[in-house]
Amino acid sequence: MRYFVTGTDTGIGKTYTLTLMLKFFIHKGLDVFAIKPIETGCLEESGRLIPEDGIKIASAINGLDNLDEICPVRFKTPQSPYSADKIEKRGIDLDKIKKIISKRSSPVFIEGAGGLLVPVFKNYFMIDMAKELADEILLVSSLRLGTINHTLLSIEAIKKRGLKIAGIILNDNDGKEEISKKTNFEVLKELTEERLLGVIPFNFNDYKNLDKIIQLDFMVSSK
Repeated sequence: MRYFVTGTDTGIGKTYTLTLMLKFFIHKGLDVFAIKPIETGCLEESGRLIPEDGIKIASAINGLDNLDEICPVRFKTPQSPYSADKIEKRGIDLDKIKKIISKRSSPVFIEGAGGLLVPVFKNYFMIDMAKELADEILLVSSLRLGTINHTLLSIEAIKKRGLKIAGIILNDNDGKEEISKKTNFEVLKELTEERLLGVIPFNFNDYKNLDKIIQLDFMVSSK
C-alpha cells in the first residue's frame, strides 16, 4: 500500500506527523519506507542542497545513507516546485521518482510539498502526483480556527480526482489556546464521512505511544 501524505496548507505539520508515525512503526518492528520526492527551500552547504524534511524522514527510518533516494529532487528556492524550477532550472524527473517507489514492496509513505494544489508543473499539481504515485491519501490538518473550511475543501478536491482518503489527522501545530480547538474534531466528524484518525497535541513526541491517540493499525501489518 502506498500512502500520499499531504496537508491542508504549508507548515501544517506533515513532516512532524509523518516522522512520528514512522518512528512508531519502526519501534514496533514493522518494515516501512518513506520518501519526500521534492523539497524546496533547502539549505546549501559546499554546493550541496540539504533537505531538512528529507533528513528528518530518513532519520526516522534509519535511512540517512539512502538520502538521495528518500529526497531525490531538491531546490534552494522556498517556493512551489513549479516556481522553484522556473528559477533554478534543475528539472523534476517524475520517472526517477516512480522508479524509486516501484522498488519498494513494504508500505510506502510519500510526502508531498505543501498542499494539494501546489503546482509541480504547469497544470499539474501535487494532487495529480498523488494520483500517479499512491493508492490512498493521508490528510494532515491543523487543529486551529479555519481547519473545518480547509479540511472540507481538501476532501472535496480529493474526491473530485477519484482518490481515496485513508484518514485525516488533526495536528495542534501552534499550541495556542482557542475555543475552536475543543470542538473542531467533533464537528468534522459530523460533517464528513471520512475517517478521522485522531488529534496530535502540541509538541507531542512520545512516538512509542502514538497509537494511544491516533488510529494506525489499519495502515501496516507485521513482518
